[in-house]
Amino acid sequence: MTGRLSLLAFVAASGVVHMLPGLPSLGHGLAAAALVAPLSLLALSMPRRYRLLVLAPMWAALAGLLLTWARADHRLADALADHNENKVSRVVLRVASLPDLEGGGRQFQAQVISSIPDGVPSRIQVSWPTSAWVGPYGRAASPSADDKQAQGSQDSDVPDLAPGQIWRMALTLKKPQGLRNPQLFDYEAYMFAQGVRATGSVRGTPSYLRDEPWASLPIAAQRARHAMRAAMQPYLEDKRYGAVLLALAIGDQASVQTSDWTVFNRTGITHLVSISGSHITMIAALGGALTFWLWRRLHFRGRALAERLPAQVAAALAALLVA
Repeated sequence: MTGRLSLLAFVAASGVVHMLPGLPSLGHGLAAAALVAPLSLLALSMPRRYRLLVLAPMWAALAGLLLTWARADHRLADALADHNENKVSRVVLRVASLPDLEGGGRQFQAQVISSIPDGVPSRIQVSWPTSAWVGPYGRAASPSADDKQAQGSQDSDVPDLAPGQIWRMALTLKKPQGLRNPQLFDYEAYMFAQGVRATGSVRGTPSYLRDEPWASLPIAAQRARHAMRAAMQPYLEDKRYGAVLLALAIGDQASVQTSDWTVFNRTGITHLVSISGSHITMIAALGGALTFWLWRRLHFRGRALAERLPAQVAAALAALLVA
């Protein structure tokens, strides 16, 4: 009972901070803490069986209030300085997400290691256009038969970016801006929730410094997704639903066509592609790995199961069945 009340108080206090028109000041947080102190003393005068029932939710609510305030204040403080808006900044950054391959270049999230001048957020979104990029409203000429043979050369000026790589770049930075149409996607809120506090476009020729694929657990996970996409893409790039298979397998949704999203939306299966697909793949992989481990060790009527059916085939069938 006490634990559930404490959790409810923690969540309720966090929700109160989110509903406020403005972030409370440090003085308001200290005032809330000062208010809890005499209430705690008052609770100590209650019978012993009621003390914990009153004190635990009270301190849980204070913890939820202060933690939410601190995290929100930290996120708001990590913003692009006004004097850096629409100006070139020299940044050393680490690729922190799976680069998008569509749109005439590369787009990825990056962790800022250092910048000149100061005032650049710790996480930004970088757009690296190719030399063939004609802009969102331009029209590129249709490639001829000879040009199609050299299709892979159109992105030759943008290297194969991978999570963990560290680059020195000159970027034109600006704060995330999105349309404010009612009932439509809130781009600015999405970027804020992702911790991306600025967007930048590459200027000049970036310089590659080094590779740190094991810099952190998230970087290692993104690097694994990059390796899996590189292995799958040659077999899927010419397929009608190759992009959908990538979205289901590793959550790479950038290549899914707008018409497909419309179909998913109208049939109510968008969540399968955007969220559940990766979870299904993860559980299927666990089921396949467990089957592979057991299949090599179990026997039936004096013969190993692996002699009747290869363990790799059994694991693949089990993964398909679990999915």
